[in-house]
Amino acid sequence: MDTSRTVSRGATVVAVLILLGVVVLVIYLAGAAWNAFANLPATVTGPVVVAALTVLGSVATFVAGKSLDRRREIENALRQQKVPVYEDILSFWFRQLYKIKTTGELVIDKAEVREYLAKNTHRLLVWSSDQVVRSYSAFRTADNEDPISYMLTFEKFMYAIRADLGHSNRGLVEGDLLAFFVNDVKEKLAQRKAMGK
Repeated sequence: MDTSRTVSRGATVVAVLILLGVVVLVIYLAGAAWNAFANLPATVTGPVVVAALTVLGSVATFVAGKSLDRRREIENALRQQKVPVYEDILSFWFRQLYKIKTTGELVIDKAEVREYLAKNTHRLLVWSSDQVVRSYSAFRTADNEDPISYMLTFEKFMYAIRADLGHSNRGLVEGDLLAFFVNDVKEKLAQRKAMGK
C-alpha cells in the first residue's frame, strides 16, 4: 500500500508541475504577443483590431444563435409534453364545472375528483410551470361555497396554463375565459362588483 500511495503522490506532484508549466507558458506567450502587437505601426494595428473584432463578433453571434435555437427546441419539446396534460386536466374540470351551469349549484363528485387526482396529479407536477402549480393549488384549495369565486380561481389556473404554453394573455380580463362556457358571466361579475365582492 505504501508503494501505491507514493506513486499516487508522485503522479499528483508531476501533474501539478505540468499544469504550472502550462500556465506559465500561456502567460509568457500572451505577454510576448502583446509586446509584438504593441510595437506594430498604427497602420497595421487598426486593421488587425477591426479584423479581430469582426471575427469575435461573428463567433459570438453564431454561438448565441445556436444557444437560442437549442433553447427553442427544448421549449417546443416540453410544450409537446405539456399540451396533452393540460388538455386532459382542463377537460376533466370543465366536466365538473359544467354541472354548475346545468344545476345552478356547485356539485362536484368528490369520489370522481379523488380518483382523477390519484391517476393524474403526478403528470401535472412533472410538466407544469411553477405558476401553473401555484394556481392549480389555489384552485384545489379554494372555498367552493361561492360558485363564481370558485370559477374565477379556475380561470386564473387557465390563464397560467395559457402563459405556460406561450400565450401572452394581453388584453384579456377577468371573465373572458369563463365566457367560453358561462354565458352570463359578465352579468354575474357586474352583480358581484355591485355587491362589493
